[in-house]
Amino acid sequence: MPHGEQVPLKVVLPRDHPRDKQIRAALVSAKPPGDLVNHGGPVLAAVELATVFVGAAWDSSPLSTMRDDLNAFFDALLSSTYFDRLSIYGVGRGRRAGTQTTTDPTPATMTDQALRAIVSRLTAGQITPNADTLVALFTPPGTVIDATSIGAGKTCVDHCAYHDFADGVAYAALPYFDCAGCLNVSAPKDVFASMCRVASHEICEAVTDPQLTAWYASDGEEIGDLCNGTETALGKYTVQKEWINGKGCT
Repeated sequence: MPHGEQVPLKVVLPRDHPRDKQIRAALVSAKPPGDLVNHGGPVLAAVELATVFVGAAWDSSPLSTMRDDLNAFFDALLSSTYFDRLSIYGVGRGRRAGTQTTTDPTPATMTDQALRAIVSRLTAGQITPNADTLVALFTPPGTVIDATSIGAGKTCVDHCAYHDFADGVAYAALPYFDCAGCLNVSAPKDVFASMCRVASHEICEAVTDPQLTAWYASDGEEIGDLCNGTETALGKYTVQKEWINGKGCT
């Protein structure tokens, strides 16, 4: 959707992904997508989430406070009844496996290739990846992530966030939301709440479809896409409703 609208932007798949042809055909048919279908790919059954805050700005207030609050949010999310609902997709509760703040430069536009390089660097030396590893990367205010190289466009322009995988390791790219299209409709001034909502969308998608070959609907949409922009509460946190087969958006 156009930049600046109050309706949350959609998350998009890479245009060159094999599922793109399927998605285009489904959109032409305009049939309801129905439940998610298991296409045989892996899931992150007991996710081990490593949070990575890109750039030294995260070490200074107020971002350092948000960093700590986001880590607390993930601790709550991964051990919650909200996450238990994913058992229908073969996913159980997970844990946060650590956090790091890097000193990487954060220009106004940061490429997906740069984020992949960070994932590769960390998993080569500081994180020991396994079948359940997920790396969540947060960029600071004023940084747009350009993922046009994988056909996903730019954050805060074409979408709010996205997930993919590099060298078999799943990752989610989550910018600081300072654009209207990615802020909560109910609380547009609450950036933290908006980041929690979109992060819950991406984490649930990344664990149920980490390599874009597992759980998605007939039109290619994932667990979060089918409920995009909806909100619910997890204790004191704002999260997005997710599509649970047989129940819809809950």
